[in-house]
Amino acid sequence: MRVLVRDEKTRKYLASDGIWVAEAREGMTFPTLRVAGQKAREHEDCDVVLSYEDPPCELALNPVYCIYAVVK
Repeated sequence: MRVLVRDEKTRKYLASDGIWVAEAREGMTFPTLRVAGQKAREHEDCDVVLSYEDPPCELALNPVYCIYAVVK
């Protein structure tokens, strides 16, 4: 599983060099949901995306929940 940041409107992913790319495989992988949530909040209309390879699917999350989620 990879943790990515995706623009809701363009459906592009944030890459490590700060540009937006069309392919999830080219997007920057964040170490935690919290870090991805913080980065997504720096940009307008972005989601945190959990990207899975097998089976290939994505789950988009509201970045607010990623920042304030508490694991017990």
